[in-house]
Amino acid sequence: GLVRHEQNKGFFIEMVTPQEIDEAYNLRITLEPKMLAHTIHFLDTQGERKLKAALDEYLDACQDGSLRLKLVKDIHFHMALAELSRQNLSIGILKHLFDFLYLRFGQELIFSRPLENSARAHTAIFNAVESRDIDTATMVLKKHIEEIHKNALDGIEERLMEVEAIIF
Repeated sequence: GLVRHEQNKGFFIEMVTPQEIDEAYNLRITLEPKMLAHTIHFLDTQGERKLKAALDEYLDACQDGSLRLKLVKDIHFHMALAELSRQNLSIGILKHLFDFLYLRFGQELIFSRPLENSARAHTAIFNAVESRDIDTATMVLKKHIEEIHKNALDGIEERLMEVEAIIF
């Protein structure tokens, strides 16, 4: 569903709708926080190192200024959290959601307005997980996803208004 083919014209990426974005983020906010309890339960020294490395790579990408790199490292951090949960079906669903959101939706819309709070949120999530504080980790993760959700919806609405303005 990410690509459509038109005879004698080629292949095109399907435009995402605000409703699809809303649904995808609602799934994320349901799925990811539930996985945290499992992540914390299974967390060991090796898992802490993996998660810390993912956090450090994300923070470095934030300093680099490249939206593409920041996007990749953001996904890597969230997937590291998910993989540590050992919830294979949920991991697969989350991976599909990231593919949908970031491949189809596009990085320029997701990061249409800088989210300086993302680096702080990732750090706070890591600190709460490392200290095995499920309540704080869940609260911060939910707030983080809600902020990105709002940013994504605002971005697609702006893009749709720009397209309408160009047409008329």
